[in-house]
This record gives sequence, C-alpha cells and structure tokens, in this order.
Amino acid sequence: MTERSLLLLSADIAGSTEYKQAHSNGGSTPEWLEPFVAFFREVPLVLMGKLALAFAEAEHIPELRVWRVAGDEIIFLAEPATAEEALGIVEAFVAMLSDYNARLDKHYNLHLRGGAWAAPLGTDNIGIEILEMHSAAAASGPYRDYLGPDVDSGFRLLKYAPHGHAVISLKLASALAAGDALGQLSLDHADDQPLRGLFGGKPYPVLITGQGKLTATDILSLEERFLTQFEHPSIWRFTAD
Repeated sequence: MTERSLLLLSADIAGSTEYKQAHSNGGSTPEWLEPFVAFFREVPLVLMGKLALAFAEAEHIPELRVWRVAGDEIIFLAEPATAEEALGIVEAFVAMLSDYNARLDKHYNLHLRGGAWAAPLGTDNIGIEILEMHSAAAASGPYRDYLGPDVDSGFRLLKYAPHGHAVISLKLASALAAGDALGQLSLDHADDQPLRGLFGGKPYPVLITGQGKLTATDILSLEERFLTQFEHPSIWRFTAD
C-alpha cells in the first residue's frame, strides 16, 4: 500500500448498562459480572480462531491485536496489506459476532454488535505516540493512538449495527469492492444517516453485514453518489505490494 492503512474492528455489548442495573445486588460480587468477564476473555480468543480458519490456506495469518478497551467494547486493530487480506479479517470478525451474539443471547439475554472501518494514515488521519503510556503490543515502546475523521467515523456508525451484525464503513466496503474482494461478505444498504461532526451533516450510507447482497457495482455506485456532494472527494483504495 502506498500509505499505512488501519482496519479497525469494534465489538460492543448492546444493552449493557440496563443489564448491570437490573442485576445489581449490592454485594461484593455483582450478579452482572459474569458475562462481562467472559466477554473480555473469550471474544479475542474466538476471533483468533475465526481468523485462523479464514486464513487456513494462506502462507501467514495477518496480525490482529486489541487496540483499546472502552466500557463494554473491545476495539481490534490490523494493517492489512491487500484487499483480500482485509476481506479475510472482516469475514472472521463477522463470523465471531454472529457466534458470540448467539451465546450471549442464550445465556444472558444480552447481544453483541460490531463495526468495521478503514482509516488510511496520512493527511487526514495520523498516529501519535503517548510516551507516558505502556503498549502491550510493543513492550519496548510507548502506546500509539490514532486520530482523524476516518477513525471517528466507525464509532459514529456503531449504534446502527443490529444485534449479531456489523456496520461497515463506505470507505472500507468501496475499497473491497474495487479490489474485487467481497467474497462471501453479504452487505445491505440499510439507510442513510448523518454522522455527528462528520461530512457536514450529510446523510451517510449505512451498510450492514449479513442482511443483503450488494454487488461491487452497487457499492461503488453508492460511493459515487455520496462523494458527488463534496468539492474535493477523497477516494481510497488498496494497492498491490
């Protein structure tokens, strides 16, 4: 790729605050604790298993690590080199969401939802080192955070994800479509919604996994329609190494 590009994946427990409130007993060990401890311990392991399956015939498995934990949300980070590699990671993530959502629903009447989005580093999105914070991913170096509108976009989209499914950013979906790398990824254009603080309030296409079958042409047409609203549209694509 001409620039480093991030693939961000968020898994979030829906309805967690209500669940905690309903299962608070005032004791030293709250009743609500069990599913949340299991979530943080199990979701990364389940995702790694799905990733191994997705890349069973590949020469190597791409690196995927936990970047942040915020509230009842785990955010994973990868830097795929190609559209095909990004597709495999997203497919593994979508499979994990579906399976773990079913587990949460069965045992606790809780649900999991997710989001996947891309943030190419460069002019608009940057990485910064926070020297005072330790990085588990690089024991000898500081924590690295990432800032920019594309990083923010996924967090704005997450609330539109149905239980057991993920929202996919238009930038990521279009790059996959242009790279002929949609694979078995089933996407539906749910609707258009403004994302707070982004794109001047213009409605943004919300794409949902597992609920339709948009073709590459459909996705690229959505991108074109959205970008024609801007004087200087930004188009991002994966490129071969």
